[in-house]
Amino acid sequence: MRTLFLSLLLFAGAVALFADAKQPGAVASDDEKEILRLEKVINEAWLKHDVATISQIVADDFESWSFKGQRRGRADLLQARREQQGNQNRSGRREGSCFR
Repeated sequence: MRTLFLSLLLFAGAVALFADAKQPGAVASDDEKEILRLEKVINEAWLKHDVATISQIVADDFESWSFKGQRRGRADLLQARREQQGNQNRSGRREGSCFR
């Protein structure tokens, strides 16, 4: 009985989660278009080491965590990109784009 209840609860949760999903071929909202545009812009800026553009897009309260579990903020992200740009310029090679 308990297993049946949990199964029904899980199924109901899945239905509620995906009920609002868009149908294939549905038109993207203006918000979705803007998010996709910003994603493209920040990806291009990252590859070009364009810290000014990254700075305009990334929120002041941005936070991420390194693979080692260290919390990093917006300033850390921008500083890492500046350092990677300097490394690229000195060596003539492009350093990886991973934020460490």
